[in-house]
Amino acid sequence: MNLALLYEKWDKIDLSMNAINKAILINPYYSNSYIARGERRRKMGLYKEAISDFSIAIMLDSTNKISFNNRGLCKFYIKDYEEAIFDFEKALSINLGESFVENFETDKYSYNNIANSYFGLGNINRACEYWRLALNKGYQYKSEWKELYNIDDPKLLIEKYCK
Repeated sequence: MNLALLYEKWDKIDLSMNAINKAILINPYYSNSYIARGERRRKMGLYKEAISDFSIAIMLDSTNKISFNNRGLCKFYIKDYEEAIFDFEKALSINLGESFVENFETDKYSYNNIANSYFGLGNINRACEYWRLALNKGYQYKSEWKELYNIDDPKLLIEKYCK
């Protein structure tokens, strides 16, 4: 996996994917390899393939908040908003301390992702509720996320849509 990280750092995505695939062949029970491949596939716009990787990671480690959040994000991208909300809520239901891989940041992103999914469904009231909750939990938007994740600043969305 370290080789895959180096290749990605050097912007050699094909070599990074090859290294991840080899790592999976060597140890098909290591969930982080599937997470890494899923994240790369998400970045490449291969959302259904990424969903498959995150689903395998979840089967191997059902307490990994990151896998649920990332799978939900891919479902959001393919406009499967209700299933995305389910995954984000599942990520939120996993208490810190239950997960081997602790991630103290995932919850605030899950709240924002739920808001964006409700917005996609046309439920503005629920979207506003979750955007506010994300901000109250410490969510801080970064402008580069528009390009990386195709999401907007919840503060601006609240100003525009939430009265």
